[in-house]
Amino acid sequence: MHFQRIETNIALGVPDVNGCYNGTEFWLELKVKKGRQTPLTKYQKAWIVKRASHGGKVFILNFDLGQRAVKLYDHNSCVHRDPFATLPVSHFPHPVSWPAVLNRIITHQASPSRTQDAGGKIIKK
Repeated sequence: MHFQRIETNIALGVPDVNGCYNGTEFWLELKVKKGRQTPLTKYQKAWIVKRASHGGKVFILNFDLGQRAVKLYDHNSCVHRDPFATLPVSHFPHPVSWPAVLNRIITHQASPSRTQDAGGKIIKK
């Protein structure tokens, strides 16, 4: 397993972490909720939707401190005004099983029919 923290001031919206496990590459945008949710920027939404439209695996890993849980959202949640109002792909209560999180990321198959741009239009591959 290989993770790389991404630090960039050049490209807006690039997720926080790039990961690869057994040949499957994925991106993670990390968020923490301490009351009010930190929203995704329009640049983050655009990057996530564009990468997913080309077959990339992109997730939002949301640490909800109030619920003491980790919620995993896929790119489909980014087309909503408030992505965190949608149901997560998976919910992991405390104590979090990180192998289970990784397994869910690796095995998740997003519905291609739901791949949409930030305006809600279906993106054709």
